Amino acid sequence: MRSLLATCCVLATPAMADVTVVTDIPATAAIARAVVGENGEVTSLTNGTQSAHDFQLRPSQARAIQDSDLLAWIGEVMTPWLEGPVENRSGVSVELIEVAGVHIISGDEHDHGDHDDHDDHDDHDDHGHDEDKDHDDHDDHGHDEDKDHDDHDHDDHKDEDGHDDHDHDDHKDEDGHDDHDHGDEAAKEDDHDHDHDDHGSEEASMDKDHDDHGDHDDHGDEHAGHDDHDHGGVDPHVWLAPENAAIWATALAVELAQIDPAHAADYIANAVAFGAEMEALGEDLESRFAAIDGTIYAYHNALGYMAELGLDIEETIAGYDGDAPGPSTLQYIREDMAAHSQEGTPCLLTDPEAPLAMIEALENDTGVTVVSIAPTGLEGQSYAEIVGAIASAVETCVAN
Repeated sequence: MRSLLATCCVLATPAMADVTVVTDIPATAAIARAVVGENGEVTSLTNGTQSAHDFQLRPSQARAIQDSDLLAWIGEVMTPWLEGPVENRSGVSVELIEVAGVHIISGDEHDHGDHDDHDDHDDHDDHGHDEDKDHDDHDDHGHDEDKDHDDHDHDDHKDEDGHDDHDHDDHKDEDGHDDHDHGDEAAKEDDHDHDHDDHGSEEASMDKDHDDHGDHDDHGDEHAGHDDHDHGGVDPHVWLAPENAAIWATALAVELAQIDPAHAADYIANAVAFGAEMEALGEDLESRFAAIDGTIYAYHNALGYMAELGLDIEETIAGYDGDAPGPSTLQYIREDMAAHSQEGTPCLLTDPEAPLAMIEALENDTGVTVVSIAPTGLEGQSYAEIVGAIASAVETCVAN
């Protein structure tokens, strides 16, 4: 930090106008906003009530992307509609899933969304998991039968909530994503062990990166460790891990310090403080999830990173893309819910993008308690508010 401050003072760089940052989803906007502080403006292209995977930019948003000082997006695995605009813009862009050190889990590690093998199930007294010998241990949520999402019955379910023709000003009831599972390859990020205990070291690391980060003309090398990654087999909901949010804050601070050197010290300090907040937040979530006692289902397979913090999801109905499931899956879920209802009222976490008729039918048939969540967050929420709202929804759901 000392050398960074000295550099800022020696250069005596005139303060630029407020920096402008554009992001893909409210969660990434929340992280960027924590780093930018009062030195600029951060906007999200989606607001949490739209599909973050299948989105059509308005002309004004396309212009905002081109005019912004910094664009931060999860990556093609999550928001593929941004790939073209990113390639065509001249400013700085950060593909967050490519940032060095990001913790990524494999796409099938927590994938409960494929139940095509349940067509012939006549007896679900044992919950239909004969082939899953460790069903009672959900630490890794790894059902053996859930390994081929491509065979899922999605042919006739092309976005039943009207996503083929988005008018994004009018979508008031959609806060889920169509975050899709891009294949079966396991992620190549299995050895990330992040330790945020020493924030002084983090600050020093950012300082070094700032000093060495002199050229923004070629960002292809800035995440060299990820160049060969095929993210087709990963869980794309990477922002729901507080440790990843902390890493991204650091990466954004380094970029912003280059864009706006006059406020470099602010960006670095904000990122360090945010990292400490994320460490405490992760511990808080672990404590809250450990206290939850109940059977939880999720419509959308979006909570794998929270499962690593202790959130135990019994089953998911749809995969990462949120497409409506086939009849065999629904029948299996219905019978599984009915079986668990003997032990207490199950909980179903859904999002407004889920087919309403399907959710209502499950609720009527099984008595499951339904609570809606917004995995991408809602515009204007802080990061802690986004993940805290999910935890609160779970606690409310199992308490009913």
